[in-house]
Amino acid sequence: MPTRMFALALASIVLIGPLAVHQFMPAIPAVKAEFGISDGAAQLTFTVGVFVLACSTVVYGTLADRFGRRPVLLTGLALFLIGNAIAASASSLPVLILGRVLQGAGAGCATTLVRTIARDAYGQQNLVKAISYLTMFYTLGPMIAPLMGGILIDAFGWRATFVFALLFGGAIAFGAW
Repeated sequence: MPTRMFALALASIVLIGPLAVHQFMPAIPAVKAEFGISDGAAQLTFTVGVFVLACSTVVYGTLADRFGRRPVLLTGLALFLIGNAIAASASSLPVLILGRVLQGAGAGCATTLVRTIARDAYGQQNLVKAISYLTMFYTLGPMIAPLMGGILIDAFGWRATFVFALLFGGAIAFGAW
């Protein structure tokens, strides 16, 4: 049986996806105001991250089967961190969108690989229990991420959502490593 630290690492990794998606939602009006863009363009900054996250989940399974779980997971987490760094320092809408694309592409690894790694590590007998705990953590993300995002935006501005995701994601990547 894997250790509790292993289970905690998987649970933390699964939070990456909701963090990338839902923490940014309250920032959309602030992004619109800062860049002087239309509602549609502001919504695009949200939608592109969700779309790329969804599409990337299909790719990670195949890559993990070919190159191994750990290297693909660490690469995805690195993409997530790079995307957050770019988005946090974005001076224009295209740069912010690039950051969101990389953030979403990186976050897609968590959705796919955590369940695959759990299957590999826990086996058939303990898999249902492991997946239920991982699902619980995954559902906590959308519940707390918008609140955290709103607090960060009110206190420090919209870029703080990406700085927080960068720091939190960095801690998770270090734990996964």
